[in-house]
Amino acid sequence: MGARAAVARWRAALDARGAAWIRDRQGEDSLPVVLHRRRLYIVPTRAGLGFAVLLLAMLFAGMNYSNSLALLVTFALGGFAIFLLRPRPQDAKPVDAAKTALPDLIRKQRVWLGKQRRA
Repeated sequence: MGARAAVARWRAALDARGAAWIRDRQGEDSLPVVLHRRRLYIVPTRAGLGFAVLLLAMLFAGMNYSNSLALLVTFALGGFAIFLLRPRPQDAKPVDAAKTALPDLIRKQRVWLGKQRRA
């Protein structure tokens, strides 16, 4: 139990520091929330971290065995991944979060999951 409690305390402290950093960087939230470029963050998912580990393993294997084809594939996949993270100009416009289709999407997912939709 001691290790789990330590990890929980560490995670809570990290979340608090992250929230304080975001608040200092962009200010307090007020309604309606408008999403600008400074408010959007790219956070890696578990699959993204797995992809990065795979690329790193491919890089080490290609360098260890002096395999140019493995290095070519590694850098091509890495460059493609970085290109996909690049923001597009049409995505740079401010968005009013209240006018997006997100609430409708959440309601539809509740219906798809078999939960009752509240009016």
